[in-house]
Amino acid sequence: MPAGYSSRCKICNHPRRAAIEQWHLDGASFREIQRRLEGTVSFAAVRNHFVEHFNVREEAFLQWEASQQQLEQAGAKRVSDIQLIDQVIERSAKLNAAAASRIQEYMERNEKPPKALVDLYGVTAAELRQHAKAKQELLGETPADDLAEVLMRLVGEDDPADP
Repeated sequence: MPAGYSSRCKICNHPRRAAIEQWHLDGASFREIQRRLEGTVSFAAVRNHFVEHFNVREEAFLQWEASQQQLEQAGAKRVSDIQLIDQVIERSAKLNAAAASRIQEYMERNEKPPKALVDLYGVTAAELRQHAKAKQELLGETPADDLAEVLMRLVGEDDPADP
């Protein structure tokens, strides 16, 4: 049970206790809670429960603690996703560089490179752009941010991030 309990408290023993306490956390007054319970519990019972058995600070701390854990998990997943994209980018870059090197060899011999090799080069280049864009999005960077920075520099405004 969150915060406190009494076997004589009507709210502590109410089947909708969690919902009632959530109403309170959402800002419902004691009168509003009594009205929502359709008169089955007195105003005094509602008030006494929250004064004597419900600790808002403790409840807020527990919710904050849970949100921190969720934040850490989300951050770890984001980092994992970025690391995976980095690995894919590295493999695509190696394949793209190898294809470019082979194409260059054909060009130096004045030969036409095979279509499959040229296609591989084009596909890997497109994949690199796509993966770079995905990484930027995961990092929270957008082309609009870059454009705003360029425009700020053009009009002579200092970057607020620079001291």
